[in-house]
Amino acid sequence: NETRNVIITSVMLTMGLGGAVLSSGSFAISGIGLSAVIGVVLNLVLPKTKKKEA
Repeated sequence: NETRNVIITSVMLTMGLGGAVLSSGSFAISGIGLSAVIGVVLNLVLPKTKKKEA
């Protein structure tokens, strides 16, 4: 679970600080807004680890 969180955080920081822009027609999102959207999407897409029963 810690690895998953590190991946999400690193992708968010890279996209936010790297100047990535997502545009569609007259709509464009970049910076912190894009980072937040990417973080939410990755949180939903990446698999969560299952707890092992003792």
